[in-house]
Amino acid sequence: MFDDVDRYDATSRNLLRRLASHATTNAVRVFYITAEADAGWLGLPVHGVGPVPREAVRSTLLTERTPASVVEAVEAATADSPEILPIRLDLRLRLLFDGYVGSIDGDLDALASSRLDAIASDDARVVLDCAAVLGERVSDRDLLAMAAGLDGLDRGRVTDALARLHTENVLLVAGNGERAFAHRLLWNAAYERIPPKRRVALHQRALMLCDLSGRFDASVRARHATLARHPQRPVALAEAARFAEASFDDPGAANFAIAALHTAPPPPEGDAEFRANVAEGLGRYRLDRTRRHKVVQVLTRELEFTDGIANARIELALGRLATADGRFDDAVAHFNRALGPIIAAGMLDRVLEVYRFLGLSYVRAGHWRKAVAELEEGLDLCTLGEGPRAVTDLSLWRYLLAVAEAHRAAGQLDKARVWAEHALAQAERKDEDLGLLRTHALLGWLFRERGQAARARVHVIRALSLARHFGDRLSAAELLLQRAQLAAADGDRETQVRSLQEAARLSDLLGWRAGAAHARKQLADLGQGV
Repeated sequence: MFDDVDRYDATSRNLLRRLASHATTNAVRVFYITAEADAGWLGLPVHGVGPVPREAVRSTLLTERTPASVVEAVEAATADSPEILPIRLDLRLRLLFDGYVGSIDGDLDALASSRLDAIASDDARVVLDCAAVLGERVSDRDLLAMAAGLDGLDRGRVTDALARLHTENVLLVAGNGERAFAHRLLWNAAYERIPPKRRVALHQRALMLCDLSGRFDASVRARHATLARHPQRPVALAEAARFAEASFDDPGAANFAIAALHTAPPPPEGDAEFRANVAEGLGRYRLDRTRRHKVVQVLTRELEFTDGIANARIELALGRLATADGRFDDAVAHFNRALGPIIAAGMLDRVLEVYRFLGLSYVRAGHWRKAVAELEEGLDLCTLGEGPRAVTDLSLWRYLLAVAEAHRAAGQLDKARVWAEHALAQAERKDEDLGLLRTHALLGWLFRERGQAARARVHVIRALSLARHFGDRLSAAELLLQRAQLAAADGDRETQVRSLQEAARLSDLLGWRAGAAHARKQLADLGQGV
């Protein structure tokens, strides 16, 4: 059984696909719970489990020789509708068997709340409050640490309360030392019924547990810090944004960063440097157009609180967002406004960064001559005229790759190769592994386009080795598709098929639909499966 499988849960989707295609001697029934109606991604017939007909419930009970009192209770629970959701039936039956005398005709939230009100044990209610604050699924160790000592409870009473909540089918043993609410409705109801002041106090207690145990990730700590109204919640939210970005969850990182800016006090009371750091990060995230529009609004307001270098950093972020939106004139204006304060401050690494983004925005706008001119101007400024082979403390490989991209966009593959080799030399000189990965990947593409398959293969294999070593799955999938093309040109069918199969599996894992579709189409043309 798989719970809460949505479009972003690539791991569960990939595992379901593999289970569905695996040969077995016995039938296996797999259940998965999702809020999305489209199940076409599985590629197999899917039978949805909807409301249960009242007559089907009754006939099943009669077939099983159920006591008459239970049949009567079920008929009372289903009397108002010819069909009923399983969760509604469960809640109504438990209320009836608990002797509940109120109405059982309310919505699901009201029924779940009534179900929790029927729990008579004060100890169980205290433990339930702690569990609701910690989350839908919690570890026994954390729950014991949270509840023990609260309202006079000792560990023995907490353990007894947990056993009672399990038998009440509210907080169930989930295995591996964890417990989970029987349904998300019960978790929501348990959290909503906690009085506001007590809820804040419990989140403060949970935040202390986070700090003492070190077992919680940054996003969980940020949630407790925010709901506990802790003075350091902006810092916790900013840390959660960095954690989400490192986990390739850019939309989540943007949400945390925006929340950090909203909760941080503005200057002069607040820390302008902190706000600039968080705001600049918003320009790095890959977001859809709607989210980008929201981020632009947030950053535009931030300009009111900053000046000097901090202002330039926000202008840089706005320029990157404008480039992603295709508003190239706006992007150039933002980058030019960022350049002045940064050059005046003598921050050469930042000057290179601004010129690089300025050049790339010209490339995307189709003005490759202007891009090359701006990039060469920035390089001369920062290396004092020494050029691409300058021996400097600056990291130059990204910048030199931008020049190579500008020449590639203009169709000047020979010049693009020269600049990519300059980038490779700088990455080797500074021993920068990411630079080696990116430059080998670009050189592989350039040599393939120039018809030099042997040299292209060397660079692609080197880049693929680095991508696997660092766990960069997206780059690995792209490089595997390149390797498959090179193998096809060489007539190496075995390597081609193996590369396409691995690329398809990685693309499925990442949720990269275009890559998966391309790999599968090529495999189908070859008469092969994943």
